[in-house]
Amino acid sequence: MAIYGDGKHNENMEHIAKEDFAFYVDKKVTVWVRETHHIEAENYEAARKEMMEAFHDNLCSETFIEQEELYDTQETMEPGDNGGQPTVELISDNEAGAITTNLDVCFGCDWVAVNNDSAYSGEEQCRKCGLRRTV
Repeated sequence: MAIYGDGKHNENMEHIAKEDFAFYVDKKVTVWVRETHHIEAENYEAARKEMMEAFHDNLCSETFIEQEELYDTQETMEPGDNGGQPTVELISDNEAGAITTNLDVCFGCDWVAVNNDSAYSGEEQCRKCGLRRTV
């Protein structure tokens, strides 16, 4: 038997219909990508030399075969690593643009007091992202 106040039934024991809403957290990350390149040459030293030249002259597209993401190297970026732009956004299909970002709230902040003219200002600033707060 359902109990009133369980969040699923009203005081008349009627089922309360609720809608399901999807939200997404988009994160900007860095990850290493491994490219496979092939060179045909007489021997390894000649192939190595040709590949190094292609690499330094930015001509690797001529030797490129395929690539794979090395997922175990993935690291989340902080806004300071992204020119002060957000690197985490809360998104919904019901709204245009981000609902909020990690510019609005920092994850894992390392707060330090902000001193103005050698006096404590009542403000703190995150060493990671630069976000400020009044305490």
